[in-house]
Amino acid sequence: MRVTFCCPDAMPHFTRGAIGMTPWAIFDTLRARGHEVQVVTTYHHGHGRPQEVQALQDRGASLVAFHAGAMPKNLTELVAQAVTEFQPDVICGFPHSGLLWTKLANPDIPRVCLLGDLPHWVIPLRWQYVNRSIPMDYGTMVQLHNQAIQVKAEYLPLLKSCAAVGNFCAHHTEWLQGQGVNCQHTRMAILDSVFPGWRRRPEDMPRNPKPRILLAGHMNGIATMSGLYFFAEDILPHLDVDRYDIHVCGAESMAKDLQTRFRPWPQIKWRGFVKDIRKEILQADIFLAPTPITLGLRTRLIEAMSLGSCIVAHQANQPGMPEMRDTLNAMLGVTGEGIARLIDQCAGDPAMRYRLGHNARNTYEECFSPEKAGGIMADMIEGVVKAKVKIAEG
Repeated sequence: MRVTFCCPDAMPHFTRGAIGMTPWAIFDTLRARGHEVQVVTTYHHGHGRPQEVQALQDRGASLVAFHAGAMPKNLTELVAQAVTEFQPDVICGFPHSGLLWTKLANPDIPRVCLLGDLPHWVIPLRWQYVNRSIPMDYGTMVQLHNQAIQVKAEYLPLLKSCAAVGNFCAHHTEWLQGQGVNCQHTRMAILDSVFPGWRRRPEDMPRNPKPRILLAGHMNGIATMSGLYFFAEDILPHLDVDRYDIHVCGAESMAKDLQTRFRPWPQIKWRGFVKDIRKEILQADIFLAPTPITLGLRTRLIEAMSLGSCIVAHQANQPGMPEMRDTLNAMLGVTGEGIARLIDQCAGDPAMRYRLGHNARNTYEECFSPEKAGGIMADMIEGVVKAKVKIAEG
């Protein structure tokens, strides 16, 4: 089977967050099953292009890459030409913008779309947190509502035209099904940071002088921004900060308004971009995900699960990731005071931290590993091709 896999937002790679790690897991699963895969994507100067290109080509990809900062005006024509030459059996887009890139390609080739956050949900949330200090007036509310309606009107018909759609978030999947989209919950797959069957041993647990808390994410991402606001305004006032060693890792600089919220706590260590986030997760006693909005699911939460971490998170993360179960593989809270108490509870109980991390690793292997989650997505893509062949054979 030949698959054209179009992922415009970033080149697939195993250490590039959701937009890189998930496409890599899908691509790698398809290649492991013996399929030929054409990858249509973008690259950025200064972000390891040679390494990313080499990794894809070493795995047997037929690569078509455009520079993100200088996109050609006839992009869709160039993509259509490349797709025509490759002659795929199916075109897969991640997210829906990948299918927009291939809109001039042969319409008889069945389309599959994989996506996470719903685009129209993000619009009002982004305004709310990017402009946190500015009250939202009625005119702005109407404008944001109209933008969301317009975006929804653009991508919903595209999804309905697909032979199959996979969504990584359980609550988004349910919403799309209600809109008439042939959608299934496919779960997000990320590459195993260690090896199948790995479990952290008690002697592998961190030995920090103070319990270390780690927060991680892109500083301009809505999930990270909302979580940092909640951390500063709702959790920290109830936490004895001097008792802990708090680290925040993430690319890009933090918004000035958000910086002011953390001035009372100079003890917090702002690490910026770190080359190996997995090492930071392993060294932390508690991985904290305080995102208080029901948006999607956090890639770093899955990565923390894969590394057997003790996770404390806001309950708003659970609708998109129902595999995260309170007191089983994570501790979930609703209020800032409640989450602060959960942090204290976990910090004072090494046996609890170990048990939660052990169960989290089990959950990763059962639900989010390339073998399981990647296999479900590959099954869906293969099923579309098999259905077309069956129809053709009458």
